Amino acid sequence: MPVAQIKTDPLTEKSGLPTFPATISGITDDAPYFLLDFESDKTVVWSTTCMTTGIGSYPAGECSENPTLMKMGFDGSPLPTTTGTFTDAQFGGYVVSGTKYTSEICFDGFNCKFIDVYGVD
Repeated sequence: MPVAQIKTDPLTEKSGLPTFPATISGITDDAPYFLLDFESDKTVVWSTTCMTTGIGSYPAGECSENPTLMKMGFDGSPLPTTTGTFTDAQFGGYVVSGTKYTSEICFDGFNCKFIDVYGVD
């Protein structure tokens, strides 16, 4: 079985969680970073229009604000193929909804494959 060699990126490591360099069609950030959630079977990206409905004492707002502090980098440029919508998907402790896409992910500039991506609105 082929195994992709994924190098971690110490420049974007977040609070002890390793990140890795990758590109996904639909994300135009210069240096996006990605966290792995081994409990999830979905690849979730945070849309540039992502909003929370309010969590605990935090009011509704952009996903880049407290308490989620997500990097909202999925803007659909170039727009991957839309394959539907989703509701109430669980990822990293969050329950999210949005649009499902087929996109290409490449690790470190190679090891590319097509995957389903869940764009959280």
